[in-house]
Amino acid sequence: GVGYAATSKDIRRHWKDLVDAYVRRPTIRRFYFLIDARRAADAGEEDTSLALHLARLRPVVVVLTKSDKANQRTIAAAERAVAGWFTKEKVRPPELIVAVSSVKKKGLEGLREGLFSELA
Repeated sequence: GVGYAATSKDIRRHWKDLVDAYVRRPTIRRFYFLIDARRAADAGEEDTSLALHLARLRPVVVVLTKSDKANQRTIAAAERAVAGWFTKEKVRPPELIVAVSSVKKKGLEGLREGLFSELA
């Protein structure tokens, strides 16, 4: 993720270049883009542009984290918003948008299956 640390433009540019070089590695088969379910519907340009950039390179799974702290309406809005990012920009849609909670262990089993299927 891009996070929220207060940094200079030079440092952000340097990290962007490092991330861009890393994500272009041919050995990467899929990206897992994690975003807090409570703020996905109001995500900023940095979050949406990173997700779209990744989707142009490889398949993407969007993981809505901390779903135990969000109500069903918020999670549904987050799912619609995330799907809209890809539709609006005419980019390959995510393979999956899944809400997970590490506290309640919700959504993790399906995510694990997808992760381990890549290793087979």
